[in-house]
Amino acid sequence: MLRPSLLLLGVAVMITACASLEDYRLPDGRLDGERLYAKRCGSCHEPFAREDYGANEWIGHVEHYGPRAGLNAEARAAVLLWLCEPRQAR
Repeated sequence: MLRPSLLLLGVAVMITACASLEDYRLPDGRLDGERLYAKRCGSCHEPFAREDYGANEWIGHVEHYGPRAGLNAEARAAVLLWLCEPRQAR
């Protein structure tokens, strides 16, 4: 009996995580990749600096760990867009 209960709990958490993505919408309807990264990825570990990895490395990390953080394809794309966008020199 314990196993089906855990499965049901996991499904409920995933549904809740997906539904709450609406909290990360910008006024123009896009998802805020920066906030998603800070909150969703930062819920399991200290978020890494964008400069810590190259674009190809970020793609691999986000595609692998994004689903665990409740990020659907749209949310993963928004996070990757923010992580990999060109930065201005300071």
